Amino acid sequence: MINQAEKTPAQETRPPLTSYHEVTIGRTLYRVTSVYKGEIELKKALEDLTVNKALRSAQAATGAGV
Repeated sequence: MINQAEKTPAQETRPPLTSYHEVTIGRTLYRVTSVYKGEIELKKALEDLTVNKALRSAQAATGAGV
């Protein structure tokens, strides 16, 4: 349960940011939706994404992901 007194005014008035990406494979359209509610620090999220991308690239280059 969230204590409403702990929220800052900026959190209450700012709507969540939503983005999506569409990919068609065959005759099927896939849509991935991301919602950012400001609940985690942007710096940490970007670091995590960068590390995961680097690890996937390294696995693909060595063939370890197969």
